[in-house]
Amino acid sequence: MKTFWFYILKILGCPILWFFTLALVICIIRLPMAFADAKLAWACLGGFLIGIPLFYRYRCVPVYVFGHELTHWAVATLFWRKTSNLRLNRYSGSVDVNNPNIWIILGPYFLPFYMLVILGIFGVALFFKPNFPTWFEITLAAVIGLSYAYHVMLTIIAIYNGQQDLRINGVIFSLSIIIVCNVFYIYIGLMLATQQLWPGLKLLATQLGDQSRIFWQMCLNLFELCKS
Repeated sequence: MKTFWFYILKILGCPILWFFTLALVICIIRLPMAFADAKLAWACLGGFLIGIPLFYRYRCVPVYVFGHELTHWAVATLFWRKTSNLRLNRYSGSVDVNNPNIWIILGPYFLPFYMLVILGIFGVALFFKPNFPTWFEITLAAVIGLSYAYHVMLTIIAIYNGQQDLRINGVIFSLSIIIVCNVFYIYIGLMLATQQLWPGLKLLATQLGDQSRIFWQMCLNLFELCKS
C-alpha cells in the first residue's frame, strides 16, 4: 500500500516540480534589474562561468567522492538514521544507512557540499569580524560561484555516467527534485547578491499565480473542447 501511494505521489509530484522549476527559471531571467550594480553577483557569476569548463577538464574526482559520501552521511544524521561503514577510495565510495529516505539518497545531488562549507566558515568568521574589505567579499563571491560550478559540473557528470541513487525512486522523479532544488539555489543566491530578497519572493509568488491562472484557463478550454 505504501508503494502504491508513493507511486501516485511521484506521478502527481513531477508536474508540480516542473511547474515550480519553470516559475524559477522565468524569475531568474526577470529579476536581475539591479544586476549592473551588484559587484558580488557579477563576481559569483564569473566564478561559476570559469568553473564550468575548468571542472569539466579537471574533475578532481576524489574530492567529489569525499563530499558526496559525507553529504549522504550528514543528511542521514539530520534524519536520525543510523549510519556505518563509510568507505572512500579514489573513484568511488559508499556509506551504509539504515532505512534511507529520498532526501538522504538524493542529498549529494542538490546540496552543494563545498559551497555550504565555505558559507559556513564565512558565517562563523562574521561573528569575529563583522566587516570585511570589499576585495575580500568579491573574492569570496567568486569562490562561491566556483564551488557551485564544481557541484553542478560533477553532478552532471555523475548522473551522465549512471547513478543507482536515481533509480531507487525513479529517474524522472529524482531528476525533477534535483533540478528544482539546484535552480532554487541559483534564484536564492541571485536575490541575495542583488539585495532583492523581498522583491524576488514577490516576483516568484506573482509568477506562480500567473502560471496557475494560465494552467487553469488551459484546463477550462480543454474541457470545453471535449464537451463539443
